[in-house]
Amino acid sequence: MVDLNFIQPVSQVAAAVGVLIAAAYYVMTLRVQQSNMKATLQSREAQLFNSLYQRFSTSEYCKQYITCMGMSWESYDDFRKKYPDEGYEALQFYGLCNWYKTMNLLVEQGYVDADAMGRLIAFDYFGFWEKFEPIVMGMRKRFGSYALLDLDRLYASMKKSVGEIDQKFVGFAQKPQ
Repeated sequence: MVDLNFIQPVSQVAAAVGVLIAAAYYVMTLRVQQSNMKATLQSREAQLFNSLYQRFSTSEYCKQYITCMGMSWESYDDFRKKYPDEGYEALQFYGLCNWYKTMNLLVEQGYVDADAMGRLIAFDYFGFWEKFEPIVMGMRKRFGSYALLDLDRLYASMKKSVGEIDQKFVGFAQKPQ
């Protein structure tokens, strides 16, 4: 006959071993889930970045950019006269501004790395910002200091992450004289 004093400690040890095995299994499962979540997040970030790249490489974007960079003016008032809000060129300018504002939002919210964004659009954006900065400043005088604030925030964050780029390679962006 088996002694009850012997069975009770054995069952307690078996229960403790079972709890330890369950805890170890739980920890391993959590680590696998964390790894899977990290891989899913990286995949989503890559998908987001790829969709941004696709927009950046479309002929529509290129036409907008070329149209904007071909604009010329003497002053903010001259810009307003030459390019009324409902005109084709102004609409191209506002479309690019909105796209760049979205890029800034994605960078500031941490959805896209500033360095990666800089590698994607710095060449074009630096030229765009440096050409249109006087227009943006004129808009701020007219509409308030918040107007297109995201544009210089994006410029500053990309300048910081990408570093200085030799401006002779920024393309045909020239500040109006």
